[in-house]
Amino acid sequence: MKKYRLLWDKTEEMNWLNDLAKQGWNLTSFGLGLYSFERCQPGEYVYEADLKDKGIRISRAYREILESQNIEIIPTVGYWFLVRRKAALGPLELYSDTPSQISQYRRIRRMFGAVAALELLFSAFVLCVAIRANRAWMVLEAFVLALLGIVLLNAFCQTDRKIRSLEDAPQSADPVRKLLAAGGVLLGCSVLLHPVLPVCLLWPMAFLGMILGGFGLYVTWKRKTV
Repeated sequence: MKKYRLLWDKTEEMNWLNDLAKQGWNLTSFGLGLYSFERCQPGEYVYEADLKDKGIRISRAYREILESQNIEIIPTVGYWFLVRRKAALGPLELYSDTPSQISQYRRIRRMFGAVAALELLFSAFVLCVAIRANRAWMVLEAFVLALLGIVLLNAFCQTDRKIRSLEDAPQSADPVRKLLAAGGVLLGCSVLLHPVLPVCLLWPMAFLGMILGGFGLYVTWKRKTV
């Protein structure tokens, strides 16, 4: 059985995989949102996840630590990897104490933030090229990249919220406020610099400002309505 799902929340992903394991489906491989399963005894395995400690690979030292605890590494693609262990051996937690959980979520947040920033900046660059070259299809490409950046930005904010709940951090540390401020600054600069900057730079600047500001307003509204 194969399933395609884009899950950005670690807890949600683990709950889903463990529920399928209880139904008798064992995960055999994962990559780019595609999960492959095979039949197994219901409740035979439990699952966990982590970021690879060497970029897109797992170090030998980390592999040995996992193997010493009878933990199997599931073939994966990218920075994220999944592991499993026989349920009979007990609960599977790679990070059992709060400080180590915070450390893991910080690394996840850093990954989401870096990739989101790259996607948004590249979308602005593509929009700039599209305006200069008068290529309508590239405008669509810029919007698709921006949409992916927004999805990753949302994952970044959700992970940050998880960290702040573990740290019991104040509301003032919320990054959504910084996104609103950044969006306002970019929009303001695009207006003030209109007489001196070319259109191919003004539109991408305003584009990023609208994305950041709009996303910040949406998240703020959503939290108030929940």
